[in-house]
Amino acid sequence: MQQLEAQTKTDSGIYLPDSVKDKPQTGKVLAVGEDLITDSGRKKPSPAKVGDEIIFKKWGGNEVNYGTKELLFVKFDDVLAVRKSK
Repeated sequence: MQQLEAQTKTDSGIYLPDSVKDKPQTGKVLAVGEDLITDSGRKKPSPAKVGDEIIFKKWGGNEVNYGTKELLFVKFDDVLAVRKSK
């Protein structure tokens, strides 16, 4: 998943300085792994597919540098909401 850029301006037009910006909690899904196998042996499909935008838990995911990109690996359980791609 690739994190989306942090908001630089509020909806009402106020510009946010770098000192108050948090890392974004939204990202675009670049790849999806296999279905999760639960402890009971049942398959749990991914909540998102490639191209979807997701909102994930603030401290969720593991950052990985891949070439010049910073990517984030997020567990299914860390996904809070999905905006389906068209």
